[in-house]
Amino acid sequence: MRKDGKVPFVEIARMFDKNHATVIHGLNVHELLTEQKDLSYKYFTAAIRDEIKLQERKEVRSLEDDVLHCHKISQLKMIKEKLKMGYYD
Repeated sequence: MRKDGKVPFVEIARMFDKNHATVIHGLNVHELLTEQKDLSYKYFTAAIRDEIKLQERKEVRSLEDDVLHCHKISQLKMIKEKLKMGYYD
């Protein structure tokens, strides 16, 4: 979300029910561990990286598709944020 610089830290924090300082700290830790090539970090985040790659390859789905494929409250929160940001037509 931050990679393209399109989503502000405050919005990302709101999606995960955190504050912006927590998001900034998490990003800093991520960059540090990635830069250091920490093998434990790489191992434990492999599934997340794979999911991000899959999401980047997927076509944009409709609101209806996203709701039908939703299985967690966190996914519903993400849909809510996408609605606020005008993601859906």
